[in-house]
Parts: sequence; C-alpha cells; structure tokens
Amino acid sequence: MSVQRLAAVLSLAAWASAAACVSAGEVRLSFDHYYDGPAVQCALEQMHAAWPKLTRLESLGKSEEGRTIWALTITNFATGKDTDKPGIYTDGAIHGNEIQATEVCLYLAWSLLSGYERDPVIRRLVDERTFYIVPVVNVDSRARYFEGPAGLVTGRSARVAHDDDRDGLTDEDGYDDLDGDGQILQMRVADPLGPLRSHPEDARVMIPAEPGKPGQWRIVGWEGIDNDGDGRLNEDPPGYLDLNRNYGYKWQPPYVQEGAGDYPLSAKPTRAVAEFVRAKPNLVF
Repeated sequence: MSVQRLAAVLSLAAWASAAACVSAGEVRLSFDHYYDGPAVQCALEQMHAAWPKLTRLESLGKSEEGRTIWALTITNFATGKDTDKPGIYTDGAIHGNEIQATEVCLYLAWSLLSGYERDPVIRRLVDERTFYIVPVVNVDSRARYFEGPAGLVTGRSARVAHDDDRDGLTDEDGYDDLDGDGQILQMRVADPLGPLRSHPEDARVMIPAEPGKPGQWRIVGWEGIDNDGDGRLNEDPPGYLDLNRNYGYKWQPPYVQEGAGDYPLSAKPTRAVAEFVRAKPNLVF
C-alpha cells in the first residue's frame, strides 16, 4: 500500500471515529488507528457525556496556534473531591511526532470508565483515586504531523517561532517533501569517496563502507531545498522549542540544552500543564 493510500485510510478511519464520538449512547472507541485532533476531542466529549458522574472535561488553555489543550479528570465525585484523593497524572504527545502516547491516554480513560461497572478493581481505583489525563500536550505539532509530510524531524518542536540561523527571519527554511510521497527522508548523492554503500539486500538502506573499499554515497541531509537562498539546507525549520526541556525543574538555557526556550514555561502548553498540576495538591512527583 502506498504512503498516500495509507494516509487516506487512516484519515477516513479517524473521520469515522470522530463521527461516532458525537453520537449519543454507547461509547464506541476503536484502537486500530491514530486519532487526529478533532477525533481526540470527540472521544473525550463522548466519554464525558456517557459518564458525567465520573468525569470532568476542561480546557487547560490554548496553544500558540489557538488549539485547545484538553484534560479529562476521572474519579467518583460521589466519594469525595478529586483533590482529596491520591492523584495520578498522565499525558501524551509532548513531542508531536510521538503520537502513540495519545492513544495510550485515551485507552486508559476508556478502560477506567467502561470497566467501572464490571471490574471491582477498577471500581475501587476510580472510587478512591483520581486520574488526570491530558492526551495531547503539543497540540500544534501533532496536528501538523497528521496534516503534512511526516518524518523523524517533523512535529517534535512546539510551534514557537525561532531564528535558528540568526538572519533576522524565523522558520523560513524548513524541510520539503520533494518527491511528494508524504515523508521527509534523508537525501543522498553518489560519491565514490563517500562513507556509505547500498545494502546488498535492499538498495534503499545504506551501510558503512568496509575499510579499504570504495563507498557509493554520502548523506546531504534531510529532504529539502535552500528556501532562503543562503546556501544552506533546512537550517531554520519551524520552532525549535522542545517542550520537555521547557519545564522549570532543572531548566538549562538553550546554549546548554538546545530547545529549552527563552525561559522556563515560555511555551503555552508547558505553562498550561504546570498551572494545572500546581493546582492539584494531591499530585506528588
């Protein structure tokens, strides 16, 4: 199956899931695909509508591009306030391209709620504990990972504009999907003095040339062109602010730890999460 066809199938599955989320009645979540932003919101709204006495759905705030960061609280509110019980905090997609964690968060929420009536262990957990679940922290980059070409270098950063090459412009030379296959891959050029050779079983894979033997290739970089005409490739992609380096604990400036941001909690998602957690005295990290 081609990348384009696979993307279409996943998008259709996500759309179908989102459509099911807004329907009334039984909660029907499937975990054979990844949920895009609207589908995540629909899933949360559906669970909250089905179990209003066990959930609270709230917005933690907006991202740099105006997307909502959602939190679902799960506990039996009839047995006490959420903050009066030991709390468990779970989040996902701090890096937008690490998308699996969002589905883990949704599955955790669905398992706790759907199992409450039939599993005594889950019932006791929900009665005596509080679960705070934030399925998507980096809502902007995860959305772009679904909407545009994907790769190891796309979708990790928060969408905070940054002048990586110090030319007075921000985010002007990012990666480009040159062949239109929906992926950002590495580019290589033929070079008999290069350090790499094609793998004998798969020419797409490169392996180090053996000592004393000629090479075939050298890596040029990630897929892209010189968008700003400065003679360099992809030197100023969108971002870069690494959300897991932007929290206050042991924060280091960018010259020590790349992507840490101008100051702790300078990104809207990290500040939203920090303020949410700080208001929960039942959470201990």
